[in-house]
Amino acid sequence: MRGIDIPTNVKVFYDIDYGKYLEMMQKSKLVVIPLVSHIRSLGMVVMLEAMAYGKPVVTTRGISNVEYIRDGENGYLVEPEDPQVLKDRILELLGDPIKYRQIAETALADVKEHWSFKRYVETVLEIAEGLAQ
Repeated sequence: MRGIDIPTNVKVFYDIDYGKYLEMMQKSKLVVIPLVSHIRSLGMVVMLEAMAYGKPVVTTRGISNVEYIRDGENGYLVEPEDPQVLKDRILELLGDPIKYRQIAETALADVKEHWSFKRYVETVLEIAEGLAQ
């Protein structure tokens, strides 16, 4: 965050308690995860937790995010270092209650169907059973 001018209407938190983090996410309207372009997975847990709360996610297109976000269906992907498009997607969601609700509902449904802990355990068991045979 060094060198970044933080607007007065923005709060930046570091190393906050997990319970406080979840409380803040639960109360949020949407979750924005701007990331730098990188060859490793970044922001995935925050993204999935937000989706599990039924929060639309606007995030930077990255190596892992494209595996979860279908642009315009269950969230938005923007190119790295494009603050104007990031802003446009945020305003689009906040200004269109129907689109907001569609994305939020699709995000939650996707987490329940594909990325819940229960689904993870089922997948691991399926793989283990396949290997055992």
